[in-house]
Amino acid sequence: MNQCKTCGTDTKNPKFCSRSCSAKHNNKGVRRHGKDPKSCIVCGALTRNLKFCSRSCSSKHNNKCVKRHDKDPKSCIVCGTLTRNFKFCSSSCSSEDRKKDIKSIRATNAARQARYRARHGYNRAYAPGADKEVIEIIYQNRPEGYEVDHIIPLSKGGLHHQDNLQYLTVLENRQKGNRLDS
Repeated sequence: MNQCKTCGTDTKNPKFCSRSCSAKHNNKGVRRHGKDPKSCIVCGALTRNLKFCSRSCSSKHNNKCVKRHDKDPKSCIVCGTLTRNFKFCSSSCSSEDRKKDIKSIRATNAARQARYRARHGYNRAYAPGADKEVIEIIYQNRPEGYEVDHIIPLSKGGLHHQDNLQYLTVLENRQKGNRLDS
């Protein structure tokens, strides 16, 4: 029987009892490819790498000490905590910011739609003989869940007149579009 060079146990193999003993022995002082063993800067274990003995030690060091891509930590634009990400510290802060963006997108779309309508003659010019006060009352007294619809659409030559207005549910109004049927 032979004796393991690392732990001293009896073994059938000529030098080591296991692969782990072989690795421990090789990491302690044997030179390979002309490199001297060095100490890991995180845990102090012997290594042939430049600074670290494992990926774990490398990530521990990089997460604590090293600036990534030469960037200092920044404040999250939603909650103000320090982060190395572009804007947000977490996915919940990102979704909060996205909710704000949706509101601004809706406002932008409404403005774009208003410009389109003005450019293409949908500016709701009042018809001759239309009572503006009655039309305002129709819009103000609109029931919940309903919209004011033009029976003959403005795009088809309809007029903005109190006799050309009706209440439709949101779904019915979207389905009708600019068709003449009611």
